[in-house]
Amino acid sequence: MNAIMGNAAVPMTQKSSSAFDAKVTSLVEATRGLGVTQILMLRRMTLGDPESLKWATEHQLNVVFNIILTMAIERTERIKLLTAMDKDLEPLLPPLEQRSPEDHDILQGLIQSVLGSAAPIDKKMSEADKTRNDFEMLLSRRLPPTPPRSKRFATPFREAPPLFSIQGSMAAAQAKKDEAKDGKPAGKIDFTVLFDDTLCGHIRKILDLLRIPSDSAGPHVRARIPFIVAPEFIPAMEDAMRRFILPQMRESRQIKSLANAYNWPQVGGEQLVEIIQASEINNPILHNWDLVWNALKADEKNEKDSIWSFFKEDATNSNYTPCTRDHIRLMMDLIRYDHEGIAKSWREIQSLAQQEFSPSGRQERARDGALRDSILKWSSKLPDFVGEFLAIKAAFSFRACSPEYMQNLLANFGRNEKEQMRNAPFLSQYVGDLFR
Repeated sequence: MNAIMGNAAVPMTQKSSSAFDAKVTSLVEATRGLGVTQILMLRRMTLGDPESLKWATEHQLNVVFNIILTMAIERTERIKLLTAMDKDLEPLLPPLEQRSPEDHDILQGLIQSVLGSAAPIDKKMSEADKTRNDFEMLLSRRLPPTPPRSKRFATPFREAPPLFSIQGSMAAAQAKKDEAKDGKPAGKIDFTVLFDDTLCGHIRKILDLLRIPSDSAGPHVRARIPFIVAPEFIPAMEDAMRRFILPQMRESRQIKSLANAYNWPQVGGEQLVEIIQASEINNPILHNWDLVWNALKADEKNEKDSIWSFFKEDATNSNYTPCTRDHIRLMMDLIRYDHEGIAKSWREIQSLAQQEFSPSGRQERARDGALRDSILKWSSKLPDFVGEFLAIKAAFSFRACSPEYMQNLLANFGRNEKEQMRNAPFLSQYVGDLFR
């Protein structure tokens, strides 16, 4: 943490380095869910508290809060930042009586650093967009801080209403009109093949982004990895989908209706992906995906021929931890993962790992702990468990992520083993295996 302060930091012989690191870590964790306005108010109170100056200088506190503010700004929607700049930052600044004189200049400099050369958008925004944005900012002032993430429970599913079938019939009718208008036949396509290949390809694309490198070596290979990051799980998952999942989905009324809803030779599998990524309401693919997985969780008959025995056998042969009934929620979420969002987070992790541990040429070296903070940031932003999977992938991708490094990283997820297992179960089990 001392590296964050640069050369201007006071010698740590005057103030305890360990106490300083602990205070800063605690401060960063406490502000992780706060907005820009709240952090500015906390900065003013902290700098005015004589107790704070016992463990850090005023300059060190300013640098720490600049970093915390930058992280908060990065969490804020771009349109809100640009709108705030057009209003001289008033929507983001604390009330006048709780504002420091330098708040405006500090905030302006940090926002410009994050946004780069972005220009005001008054002329580019429609009146409706500006009205909607102002209304959202008004609501956001009254919302309480984001509560801690709680454990999710699967809710009972009901048969989807027939609205989608009506919409599908309308789409099919429109396709026939278009065909008659153009004078060209719509052509034929095997919807079963298109459906199966598209969903398998969608899942394969996500798993391929999360998997560890196939040629990994070093001390990390002695521990069993979770199934999601195992390269061998990708073909096993596709086999399981084609045998146990997709045939049952295609038997549903909604999917049969979907087969006649579009001109599939024209729109192709991309239309199926768009449906997957659309709203959860009346979504025939997501609805039936969840139904099948929930049914598999409850079905304990023919255990020898079940999907769970199939997963267990492949995991045993390939030496990774198997997918079990306990992972139903994860398997239901898998199809919903945003590939572009995960790809963006991994690109940042890769870049910071190189900048912190092996900068090349004129590349500026990243501050100490930059990789760790990036992994923790994406662990809080991405869906449950995805940050853990990226952390395990980093262990196999970067030499600096030694078993000791991973053990220290795990310590950020809880004060003891019980908390760590609750907040990061996959990472906890993996790191535990490393030291057995």
